[in-house]
Amino acid sequence: MNGDEFDEKEISYRYSIKCIGIMYNEPIFVDRDKAYKQLLVTCKEGIEAIQEKGDLPEISKHNLGTYSSASMDVTDEIYDQETVHQAAFVGIFYDFYCHGDDR
Repeated sequence: MNGDEFDEKEISYRYSIKCIGIMYNEPIFVDRDKAYKQLLVTCKEGIEAIQEKGDLPEISKHNLGTYSSASMDVTDEIYDQETVHQAAFVGIFYDFYCHGDDR
């Protein structure tokens, strides 16, 4: 691939970042609902791994914090690197999603 081409996962991550704006050098969500819906698509395997590892109910906006905490239990001992990265992103996403408007 040359510098102008991206694989599908890279495009998906870049789209997720488009749902986040930058204000005062801090990330904020431009559209919280759209960002959450994109998380469900972009990090599907990571979310499934967190759910399996933590024996959790289906992810929702109300239990996102539990998923964030359990995301650290998804390791490369069992899961592939992409799944581990997606699970870690769920944890990061939660911090921005729940605390991004705190000022």
